[in-house]
Amino acid sequence: MDYDDSSRVNHATVLLLWYARPSKKIRHFVELGCATGYITFGISKFYSISGTGVDIKQVMEAPFAEGACINGVEEYVNFVNCDISELEKHFEHAKEDMVVFNPPHYEQDRGRKYGQDSRKTARAGGSDIYEKYAAAVNYLLKNRGQFYFVISAHNLTEWTNAFETKRLIIKRLKPVYGKSDNAQLVLIYGVKNANRGFLKLEKPVFL
Repeated sequence: MDYDDSSRVNHATVLLLWYARPSKKIRHFVELGCATGYITFGISKFYSISGTGVDIKQVMEAPFAEGACINGVEEYVNFVNCDISELEKHFEHAKEDMVVFNPPHYEQDRGRKYGQDSRKTARAGGSDIYEKYAAAVNYLLKNRGQFYFVISAHNLTEWTNAFETKRLIIKRLKPVYGKSDNAQLVLIYGVKNANRGFLKLEKPVFL
């Protein structure tokens, strides 16, 4: 397949699939930035629900289709090639039950550098990345719709602030630790238009 290693499955991908556990009322979900479809296939297969993978790279469509067949979910999932700022061209407003995503974990030209343009797109976003994802999730989700995502811990404040402005209320956080004493990743669950209430800090994961 003609695609680069920027879309390979990594720790964050596997953790998000493990953490995203749709409730029984979920009938359809969208994965933003699905790449080759690992999370889309897993959720569809494990929970017997249909889903749509969205990715800006058209080159991902062929491996997505192949992976869907291999996993036996080709009748339940589909691929949409678009930027997350153009979702209104492909989806109705506020119709989705659940959204999941593993976004770029760094801002472009801030901190970590990536040489390949493809890796820069996959791993680093512009300074407006938080607002773009908040707007996309808000557009897709119906009232009380659920969302799950995984981010780098050092950008937690930016993500929570952006989601708060769209009434995307974060309800649970699960920190993920690697070799250092600082959390490397954070798994997040939230609900659109939920009561703010108390935020639950869950037991951490140690890799």
